[in-house]
Amino acid sequence: MQKIISIIIVIVIFGFGLWFFVDKTKKDTSSLDENSVVSKEEPFVNGDEIVIDEKENTSGSAFIENEKSVMLVNYTNSGFEPKEITVLIGTAVIFKNESDGGMWVASAIHPTHNIYPEFDELKSVKKGESYTFVFDQVGTWKYHNHVNSSKTGTVTVK
Repeated sequence: MQKIISIIIVIVIFGFGLWFFVDKTKKDTSSLDENSVVSKEEPFVNGDEIVIDEKENTSGSAFIENEKSVMLVNYTNSGFEPKEITVLIGTAVIFKNESDGGMWVASAIHPTHNIYPEFDELKSVKKGESYTFVFDQVGTWKYHNHVNSSKTGTVTVK
């Protein structure tokens, strides 16, 4: 139990650090498309290397292939960007609210969220805030913004 709490604390700390890093470098990456590399730098958390490495797979969705990876999904007024991602099991996905409204990331099916009930933010966050979830189950997981259920996305975990 203590190990799980420690892991959660590290993920939360890293999430805030990544949010600061991504926000700081946003101007430098504004010309990149949704399948571009977020960062070529490798931030460190408690001595563990966290590698951010996105590339395009054959389906055209973003894909992360490294162990101990982090994927960033932005939520804008248009919806989730990228809308579809593929990650390896154990990847932390950070959903950052960059919209003018609230964001409450939750698994399908709206409004019960019972297909992957652990994948539920449980509250709405405002612009600039984020939600991090580590995917520990292989599968294809549809999700939505509970505040605006027409905004959806898909995470495929391999």
